[in-house]
Amino acid sequence: MLKTRIFHVLLIVIAGIFVYSNTLQSSFQFDDKRNIVENSIIKDFRYFSEPSKAKGLNIYDGFKNRFIGFLTFALNYRLHGLDVTGYHAVNLIIHIINALLVYWLALLTFFRVAKWQRDKVAEGQDAP
Repeated sequence: MLKTRIFHVLLIVIAGIFVYSNTLQSSFQFDDKRNIVENSIIKDFRYFSEPSKAKGLNIYDGFKNRFIGFLTFALNYRLHGLDVTGYHAVNLIIHIINALLVYWLALLTFFRVAKWQRDKVAEGQDAP
């Protein structure tokens, strides 16, 4: 059983890397210019400790509504500057982590249902 789960986890990680690896060298796309390249908020961490200082900036609404997203952009900017590879690598890691969380949630759901059905049968009741 443990070997099967390890295989599934490795399969999810390898599939994620395979699917997204061609994006690592891609340029910024769509709203990235506004949200990353031209975004003065992500270039100064003081806005995150005092968000009211960002009120006059044209991107403030995005900052107010996507605080965590902007925080990840700021951390990426601090680590990688405007090198797209770093942003895409972080995005790849986030996608793989989310895929693993969905897998874990599915395991919890199916094992809980299986246990419930076993308990019903043990009590002499028909399990659906």
